[in-house]
Amino acid sequence: MIWVKCLIFIVSNTHINRIYNTMITQYITDDHGKTLAVVVPVKDYEKIMEELDEFECIKAYDKVKARKQEFVPAADVFKSIEQKRKHL
Repeated sequence: MIWVKCLIFIVSNTHINRIYNTMITQYITDDHGKTLAVVVPVKDYEKIMEELDEFECIKAYDKVKARKQEFVPAADVFKSIEQKRKHL
């Protein structure tokens, strides 16, 4: 038999915490009390997914910033693009 437990889950991650402080969740467990799944309200799930997407963008930005970068003048870039277009 599977049991459903309801409780208030305090979000500890401060990045997520700026949107909301608490979230009502349901834990689905087996007969031995092992957690099998978590049921989260759709609005909370959507907020989590938005935060995850933003976090992934921040990680990607940080990764790029950490690399050695070579800057090319914009005029040179446009000239190169135009040359490539002519050869298409």
